[in-house]
Amino acid sequence: MLTVKKISNAKNLHCHYERQSEAQGVYVELDCENELLHVEYNGEIGNAVPFSVYHGHDQRFGIPLLKTDAINRLLDEIAPLAERVIAGYESVWDGNNYVAKFSSDAQAALEEIEALCDEAGENSDESNTIAEWNAGDWLKNITHYRDEKGNPCKWNFVVSAEIEGFGKISADTTDDEIGDLEVKIDADADIENVVIEGLNKHLTEIRDNCRVNANE
Repeated sequence: MLTVKKISNAKNLHCHYERQSEAQGVYVELDCENELLHVEYNGEIGNAVPFSVYHGHDQRFGIPLLKTDAINRLLDEIAPLAERVIAGYESVWDGNNYVAKFSSDAQAALEEIEALCDEAGENSDESNTIAEWNAGDWLKNITHYRDEKGNPCKWNFVVSAEIEGFGKISADTTDDEIGDLEVKIDADADIENVVIEGLNKHLTEIRDNCRVNANE
């Protein structure tokens, strides 16, 4: 019997490894052996796939990082097709490995699932997807840098910074206070369906720059 694993927060599917230009891809996966339909992000950098995918036992279909409700609606649409796939699936020995074999109806259902996922990509926009923003870009217009005299200044001379609506950063700001500020900013971004990339690092860099300038 097919199990459909819904998600509670689509932001948990966001993964952006350091030094990578883009976030990891997201996909719908049908685990034919275990009769499980779910959504995951690709934990592998590059094109590596596990043997279960390579041999067809797990079928993957790429999708954008949709909002939680949109992903769960897509899973509901796919579920009856996934049941047809599982009904026509078997694992057979090909002389070297056990590989997936599908009936003609199961193959047709796989094609329909792929079409639904493609359609989700084609119809995706800011109304139904979660966007990723660089921390510096997200905070650019609400971060006010001050020099040692309290005057507005550029990044190189900052000894304190106010992030409008959230709090201040100075040479004395602790790691715990950075963490508290991060939580507040993240919570606000949640309302806008935005994931902020590199937020803790950005806030820490502001604090560290304040310390350098305060000691000069």
